[in-house]
Amino acid sequence: MNQPDVLDRRLARLPRSVLHAVHRQVEQATRAGRDVLQLHVGEPAFGAPPAARAALIAAVVEGRTGYTNAEGMPELRERLVHRLAKADSVATTPDRIVVTPGSSYALAAIVMAVCEPGDEILLPEVFWPIYMQGAVVARATVRTYSLGEGYRIEADRIRAAVSPATRLIVVNSPANPTGALADPAELAEIARWARRQDVWLIGDEAYEQFVYDGHHTALASYERDVPDKERRIFSVHTFSKGYGMTGYRMGYAAAPNDITAATLRRVCEGTVIAPSTPVQHAALAALDDEEMPKEAHAHVRAVRDAALTDAVNEGLLEHLPPAGWYAMVDVSSTGLSSAAFADRLLADHAVAVAPGATFVAPEASDPGRVRVAFCGDLDATVEGMRRLRQLTADLRTERNGA
Repeated sequence: MNQPDVLDRRLARLPRSVLHAVHRQVEQATRAGRDVLQLHVGEPAFGAPPAARAALIAAVVEGRTGYTNAEGMPELRERLVHRLAKADSVATTPDRIVVTPGSSYALAAIVMAVCEPGDEILLPEVFWPIYMQGAVVARATVRTYSLGEGYRIEADRIRAAVSPATRLIVVNSPANPTGALADPAELAEIARWARRQDVWLIGDEAYEQFVYDGHHTALASYERDVPDKERRIFSVHTFSKGYGMTGYRMGYAAAPNDITAATLRRVCEGTVIAPSTPVQHAALAALDDEEMPKEAHAHVRAVRDAALTDAVNEGLLEHLPPAGWYAMVDVSSTGLSSAAFADRLLADHAVAVAPGATFVAPEASDPGRVRVAFCGDLDATVEGMRRLRQLTADLRTERNGA
């Protein structure tokens, strides 16, 4: 047995990131002198709060750069406990908070902490691909549960998808890539059912500050008054969205109880050692800026309304996304697959979008949709959507032989 064979077997089931492939295509086009409108990734037009930037620099200059505990600085975890109680009605303690280098790592660490090889993870049928990648790394098996109208999560559909091997279920609301928002009654039923069935849940709350129609309810809020030993929900959060700190890589998870928190800490100890200390200082400063998430929300909503309304009027969207940063735009009428449409849009119109096939299981049918991010520059997003609509109309005409 030689080493390349071992590596091949280990990596064979790990899906490659199409989003990073689009990144590379954009880089190549940019080096070739093209000005690409980048709607394929959720990179906000706003940056981190000024106080967070200053705190990061100060930490480096003043030498506050040593190791912290694997779970993060005590003062940051204490602040996060208060933030969760105030913003999300999530009851937790500093010892149950684990600060991580981005919420993506928090998600992966939870899978490693909860699942053994062969355990089953249920994902929504349209999902953020990092969920599947983390599951494969942990040697877990991935299955999906169907979604209701408008990509909404429904408790009955989750129950119908469960098997005896199901160990962990991911619930993402507001959702990436669909912008769907779950009904609070459905979330409450999912939480009750999971306790009865002894199934673990992840509530991915990354887009909690970006709800435009309705209101956000954190899944873990339904365990606020539940005894510790009965709790089953990991609540995952990020600084990347409401605080615009995408490249800082700062996220955190609230574990259901002390036992699960201890297991999660051990995973972090054996993998990342500890989160970046200067970035933790930046996160502390960001929490002081209560206006930043409000301003970010207002910006993204304004871009959504300006850039996507015509797509709704032309039948490419059923309605404006009620939440989140993304829309799944229907391009099936062109006759092209989502990947082929994305390639054509980039090649002919210098607009980058993410193929919808990226967000479904490999065995699923192509959804005939592309994901568009509407968190960036307003004018660029409006222009990018104008070009997308124009290409769609042109391809329809070609297809009809006119």
